[in-house]
Amino acid sequence: MGPVLTVVIGWLVNERSRRQAEHERRFAEQYQRKEKSYRRLLENSKGFNEGQPEAPLLRQAFLDELQLCWLHASDEVISKAYAFLDSVHTAAGTSAAERERAFAEFVASLRQDALSQELVTKSRLGAQNYRLLKTT
Repeated sequence: MGPVLTVVIGWLVNERSRRQAEHERRFAEQYQRKEKSYRRLLENSKGFNEGQPEAPLLRQAFLDELQLCWLHASDEVISKAYAFLDSVHTAAGTSAAERERAFAEFVASLRQDALSQELVTKSRLGAQNYRLLKTT
């Protein structure tokens, strides 16, 4: 009975180590994707500043990157990004302070998501939440 128990315990320990290594690998890959994507979002957000000469190109790049975020970003990041875009929409009539607050909340959600130790495996967002956006 002793050798069988030793084999079973060894297998369980090995399996746990394998699962932990797989989780760490998946987390590292997702973190790298997020970091690159979030960096591009922040760089392209300059397109929403007044007087930016290449604003239309930057805004479109921001929207393109946001669409890709549906693959790996948390629900909070996507929701805050949409709230920011709603605030800068020309028909929204929001004040500069409101736009600044929406952007700050968006950036805070990026930071929170990037620093979290959790893999995004579930979402409460569905097709009804997706927006196909384009610059005007």
